[in-house]
Order: sequence, then C-alpha cells, then structure tokens
Amino acid sequence: MTLMPVHDTSLATPSVVIGIGCRRNCPLAELIELVAAALQEVDLSLACVRAVATHHQKCDEPALNELAAWLQCELVLLEPAALEATSARVSGISLAAQHALGVGSVAEASALACADGLGRGRSTLRLTKRKSANATLAIATVSEDA
Repeated sequence: MTLMPVHDTSLATPSVVIGIGCRRNCPLAELIELVAAALQEVDLSLACVRAVATHHQKCDEPALNELAAWLQCELVLLEPAALEATSARVSGISLAAQHALGVGSVAEASALACADGLGRGRSTLRLTKRKSANATLAIATVSEDA
C-alpha cells in the first residue's frame, strides 16, 4: 500500500500522536505500512498526525527519523519516567520492552505521554497496540478539552 502524505490540516480533526516501538534497523517501508493500516482502521488521514513518539533510546533509529520526516511532523523522544507515568492507562505490559528498555510499554505509553503534553487535558488511546514483524504502534488522541 502506497500513501502520499496529505497536509491539508483544515480537515485534520482530531489531532493524534503515533507511538512506535521498534527493533533496531526496522525498515521504513514496514513502518509506513503499519501507520497506513492503523490510520485506516480508525478512519483517520495522514494529515491528523501531529507527532511520532518513542523511547529516547531510539533517537538514532533511521526509520523513525525518516517516518517523521515523511509525515512532516515532529519525532518526540521520551524519557522512561514519562512513559511510566502512563502505565495505568496502557492496555498491557510488554516483557520485551521491560527487558530491553526498562519500561512496560513503548508504543501506547509514548502515544499517551506525547499527546498529554501536546493537548489541554488527558489524552486517550484511539487505537491500542498493533504489531508488525519489527514494530509496535498505538494511536492517542490529543485532547482539546480544558
């Protein structure tokens, strides 16, 4: 599936954050396919994506940086404390993430923590964790409520 980024934000409601966890050297094409499928599942366009968020240790992961550039949005890198602050709101704990990064969730926690910071209230998961061979993804809605 090939999608071209669309950046007409006049129709882009609501704003969402895509949280991603991935293995080292995950292919960009795999992330794009995962994002496209997830957005289609919740009937959102690429223009709704306000940020891509992940664990700060993924700062040098080429595909994550390329994905954010392709989406024309910010890549937000989060510290473990920010991810753990959302632990009561994630759908489950990942033993792999716990072992590799010291946090119980990357995709869902990153989406929630980033959306909390961008919004005016508590964000909610719009799509719980979805998996591909090398990545996980979740979508959180940025709250516009005061």
